[in-house]
Amino acid sequence: MSKSNANNPVAFQLYVGTQSATITLPLGNLPKNFIVRAASYMDQAGISADNTNFLQLSLKTGTTVIATLDTRAAHEGAVTANTSKTMTLDAGVVTGDVTNGAAGEIPSGDLTVVATKNGTGVPTLGVITLYGYWK
Repeated sequence: MSKSNANNPVAFQLYVGTQSATITLPLGNLPKNFIVRAASYMDQAGISADNTNFLQLSLKTGTTVIATLDTRAAHEGAVTANTSKTMTLDAGVVTGDVTNGAAGEIPSGDLTVVATKNGTGVPTLGVITLYGYWK
């Protein structure tokens, strides 16, 4: 039996469907604080790195940004079809500034993703995976 939640990782699958503009999508609920170690996005069709046709994702709990992804060439770039793309964890999550708790700690609450599409950078069927453990 493990004495530490860090030895019992959790992976959430958060599904993101097709949208045609900026939209906030409900993803689920964290019933208690969660220590985030990584987040990734995978898309069925793939998205090219392009500064005109791009997708921006912002994973949040309440108003707290947890992780982001931007497919513009100057940012994280292209998403290859059916391949996980690492999302950038917010600096507050990495340093522990979000809740004045441990590094990676995010507060309990509803999870949402703000998806902003510009041009033809439309996701088809995508999934965000959030890796970590309960506080």
